[in-house]
Amino acid sequence: MIRRFSRIFTLTDDERRWLEAVAGPHRTSSPRRDIIQQGRPIPFVAVVQDGWLFRYKRREDGRRQILSFVLPGDLVGLHRRVVPVGGHALQSITPTRLATMSDTQISALAAEQPRLADAMFRLSALELAMMHEHALRLGRMSARERVAHLLLELWTRLRCTGECTSTRFFFPLTQEMLADALGLSVMHIHRMLRDLQNEELISFEDRRLTLRDTEALAELAEFDPTYLGLRRNFALE
Repeated sequence: MIRRFSRIFTLTDDERRWLEAVAGPHRTSSPRRDIIQQGRPIPFVAVVQDGWLFRYKRREDGRRQILSFVLPGDLVGLHRRVVPVGGHALQSITPTRLATMSDTQISALAAEQPRLADAMFRLSALELAMMHEHALRLGRMSARERVAHLLLELWTRLRCTGECTSTRFFFPLTQEMLADALGLSVMHIHRMLRDLQNEELISFEDRRLTLRDTEALAELAEFDPTYLGLRRNFALE
């Protein structure tokens, strides 16, 4: 939690102590477990300490739409204070560890630590901005553009939290997950990834993804990271 907030602004000693004290019990989960269930009360607010997850909705016939991917440093469940029942589910992709916070602690944060409360608001605003970008991705991008754009977004987010320091990073997503996130078939995803590899734009090895030409990928996807609160050329630095 401290690492995530310190990426937004320089924390004071008092703010660091407050964050260390406020993080409640750590909840752990094995892969492919629903941590929040669609249509059920949201049990907690938490910051992801370790692991990858995704938010999703499922139709009655079993079809699944992945709404977003959740990475270390992200907040989950904050909207329970407004909408206490989950409109979507949250599932772990890898082993995960969450630092939970009670409603009382969040109220105290707003009253006693206004800068930290503002940081939580910023994280929520970024989540909304990513949902808007995802709508654009699904509605107005080609299959190639969707894949390239999502890969760049995940890489950029990992860089922002210090989880990634190069163009090679841990990538636990399956082709089925990518298909359910991007509104494509698994076969279509397979073909798009193969094409990007053949063009030497990306490569995979041992659950590691390497973006071999970020400039070409950004041009292909018209990737502009300003929706993540970053400089336009951040992805190329």
